[in-house]
Formats: sequence, structure tokens, C-alpha cells
Amino acid sequence: MEVWNTAGYLRLSREDGDKAESDSIANQRKLLEQYIEAHPELRLTGYYQDAPDIIGLKQNPTKRVSL
Repeated sequence: MEVWNTAGYLRLSREDGDKAESDSIANQRKLLEQYIEAHPELRLTGYYQDAPDIIGLKQNPTKRVSL
């Protein structure tokens, strides 16, 4: 079986405000982990999430966050 390195993308909601780990981010993380667990061909290597402090920059509007 071929295994694919996979990164999860977590999308902030405007309602999340400035919280470090919002409810919606926590829920998205949980859903991604459940999906990866159900698909052994995928290996979760990290997460990316919106980075409000750099949104609007053309080069990289996301930040890598730890597992």
C-alpha cells in the first residue's frame, strides 16, 4: 500500500475572534484526525491554519502549526 504524507488545513471563522484555539479549530482538528485514522494510506505530517496576522500577504497566508 502506498502511503501519502498529508497535512491538515484548519480554517478560522470570523466568529473565532482572537482565540488561540477556537472551538471551530478544535472541531476541525478532531474531524481531520478521525478521517486520517480511517484512511491508513494517509499519514498526518502537520497542520496549517489561517494566520490572521499575515492574511493579505500574497506569499503565504497560512502558518504551520504543530501536531
